Amino acid sequence: MSTSGRTYVRPFLLRRICVSQVFSSLLQIAEGLHRSGAALVYNPVWWFIVGYQRIFLRVTLGASRLQEILADRYAAMAYGSQNFIDGLQGVIRQSILFPLQADAEVRRLMELKQPVNNLYDLPLDANIQGEYQKQFDEAMKRQTSQFDSHPAPHERIERIERLHVPLSPILDNKSPALHLFPNPEDLQREMTAELMKKIVRAG
Repeated sequence: MSTSGRTYVRPFLLRRICVSQVFSSLLQIAEGLHRSGAALVYNPVWWFIVGYQRIFLRVTLGASRLQEILADRYAAMAYGSQNFIDGLQGVIRQSILFPLQADAEVRRLMELKQPVNNLYDLPLDANIQGEYQKQFDEAMKRQTSQFDSHPAPHERIERIERLHVPLSPILDNKSPALHLFPNPEDLQREMTAELMKKIVRAG
């Protein structure tokens, strides 16, 4: 494995593709058995597929968690432990906050019969603050299950804290990653328009 990641990324992607294809094949076989009425208690083929799928998921997702632990370690060594922790918590916060804010904003504007222009630059709504904090606390406290592709957030943070990798004064940058785009507002409006199309189609 090279530090550049070139000798690591290719086999990693190949493994992901192979796992996805095997899992897809298992689902297709299971669906075929179900449609044909062969998903029966006394059918050994059905029980083989069910048992193999459970074992396959446990083994592959366990390997996936190990890969994510190594990826976390490389990220922390490159950018510092605290930067990694802040970034991970930021991703978790946004994954919880955005659906809550977007849902409230879409409902509000649709009731007012006003267009929805940008769901990605909303101020924090005090009405969802309690639910947002509750979901964040639950996400940070939850335990890793045998079917998780990543370790639980608190486990990832604990491992990185033990590394004690200092911040790099050269790499430390508090600017949002969105600032890397030349026209972030145009991108936000485009993504909002695509999201609204899906909402309209869903009814």
